[in-house]
Amino acid sequence: MHIEFIPQTEEKKTYAIRKAEQRVFVLHNASGDYTFALEHPEAEVRVFAFYTATHEHRYALRITQHHLSPRTLSSVSVRGILSDTAALDYQGLIRIEEEASGSAASQESRGLLLSNGASHISQPALEILPEDVSCHHRASVAPINEEAITALGLRGIDPQSAKTLLTNGFLAASLEEMEKLLGASDELLHFRETLAQEVAAFAV
Repeated sequence: MHIEFIPQTEEKKTYAIRKAEQRVFVLHNASGDYTFALEHPEAEVRVFAFYTATHEHRYALRITQHHLSPRTLSSVSVRGILSDTAALDYQGLIRIEEEASGSAASQESRGLLLSNGASHISQPALEILPEDVSCHHRASVAPINEEAITALGLRGIDPQSAKTLLTNGFLAASLEEMEKLLGASDELLHFRETLAQEVAAFAV
């Protein structure tokens, strides 16, 4: 299994998984309409999307998880850290065809708002035809935890450093899941460093 970074310039594309294999895709500050079509039994796809947006940046993301064969698996994880008046609009569709029995699909979207003007909208949708499948979606949006910043301050951590710790922690679960799937690699390490630099800029 290897990681596939989707270029930001690729605004609309279908990725077809035509073998019984596991594939991992990553989006980073990209707008677009992406379909992941699982066309072979026991094919698996996992998608991770990360957004670190400031100023007036606007992102619109649509992801379709399309199950066309039995015993297929898909998951989508979206994480957005938004400041100033930045916005992320995520629309996620899970569609499982009648012939894709025994499949499982999930989508999760989480937004961390660092200012009152930032927004993160999640619109999940399900189109499920067979009965013997497992599907779920989760969505949450919340401001940064000021009580946690205060608690860290009592331990001698200044507010800017505390903010950085909390924002890095917000991304940690998805990054750790990627490492479990892919193992340690220079490519993944470089990506983690890139995100850490972007998160650190929020505290400036």
